[in-house]
Amino acid sequence: MNGNKLASSLFILGMLIGAVSIGYIGDSIGRRKTFTLNVFTLAIVTTASAFSPDWITFCSLRFFSEIGASGHFLITFVWGVEAAGNKYRVTCGFIYQIVYAAGSACLGVVAYFVRDWRVLQLLISIPIDTLLLEASNVYVLYRILPESIRWLITKKHYPQVKQFLLREIGRNEIHVPDYVLASRRGETRRNLENSPFGNISTIELSSVRAGSDYSRYLEKAKVESLADIFRSNILMVRLMIISMAWIAGVMGYYGITYSAGNLVGNFYINYGLSMQVLKLVEIPAYLLGMIVVEKIGRRPMLTCGLLVSGLCCLIAGLLPVEWASAKRVFSLIAKLFAACVTATLYSYTSELFPTFGRSAMVGLCSTCGRIGGILAPIISDWVTFGKKTDVHASIPFLVFATINILVGLLCFLLPETKMISFPATIKEANEMKPAFLANVLQAKYRKVEHQERH
Repeated sequence: MNGNKLASSLFILGMLIGAVSIGYIGDSIGRRKTFTLNVFTLAIVTTASAFSPDWITFCSLRFFSEIGASGHFLITFVWGVEAAGNKYRVTCGFIYQIVYAAGSACLGVVAYFVRDWRVLQLLISIPIDTLLLEASNVYVLYRILPESIRWLITKKHYPQVKQFLLREIGRNEIHVPDYVLASRRGETRRNLENSPFGNISTIELSSVRAGSDYSRYLEKAKVESLADIFRSNILMVRLMIISMAWIAGVMGYYGITYSAGNLVGNFYINYGLSMQVLKLVEIPAYLLGMIVVEKIGRRPMLTCGLLVSGLCCLIAGLLPVEWASAKRVFSLIAKLFAACVTATLYSYTSELFPTFGRSAMVGLCSTCGRIGGILAPIISDWVTFGKKTDVHASIPFLVFATINILVGLLCFLLPETKMISFPATIKEANEMKPAFLANVLQAKYRKVEHQERH
């Protein structure tokens, strides 16, 4: 294996490990602590890469930097959308994608003018080093950037939640009625469920007092873990479908780029159009996708995006050789919809799973997407059987079309999450409005639950 392939392989491996491991750590110790530790690590290895004495050291640091980079995007994304209300969480998610696309475009411009790799590596490390200085400031980290309230509630840190809310109420000089933060114990007990103190997911914060019976009960209460998600039939079906959507979306996005060079005509025109034209319109495409998702919902955007992308790939693969320009146009349209699909997947995945496993599930699904990205060039090169004829050049488009259309139809089985609060528990996630197959499983789940209660 030559040096370039080794560096690329370690880069992809670090990407896969970072998406899963950082997500799990974020669900275990909290978003803020994970963010702080990750920023410190990422700043050190990114800056140190510029001073690598040899190729092995550079590849090793590149591996660890990608673990931190993929985890950094994941943890900040989940942290951000959890802080946003139901009305703005999709907007927040798409803004992350827009900033990511803008950063990629800026990197390309900087790399064009800065040809010395050590200087380029130092320039790349400036943003994360600046973030390190901010993360080192205790006031900035613990006053301006609070821990995710949803994560605190899921972990049953109610006194910290109440303390934060009271502080923010005073800082913003707003009036909150007493009944929002206070309730009579009698009212709480009307919601008796599995405990003598009512539903612990809806209990009011002011009723949690140190040393009280309820406080001692909370300490003994079972905290749901990541393993509980894998025990839920509904969530497992949901995870499999959304993982396939990630694979199809990312595979289509990168696969169309790699296959562009196989189209009839000039290689540089085909590849350049696929890369540069899309970069010019990717940000407007995200803005349009953000508006469409807010209007029609997550599931329609995901399913229609996959179907339209698949149909455009199908058309590009079936058009006659003489229609080279039309093939390029349909391949670009397919890639634009694939870009909207990948942006939608981040927000949609975070809304499908409970808070205590949200980062891990987004990381796991993102890892599946990376697998699709790895398979994309393999399909583009190997499916053509090593031949560059016009007929064989169309085969990758037909493969991507088939995968996108089939997965797009399968996504109709996912629940819609528009204007629905983030699920905090497995029960809340199971009760999200599902489609036919999930509805059957939900009925089975309720039947078993009813039998266990009686």
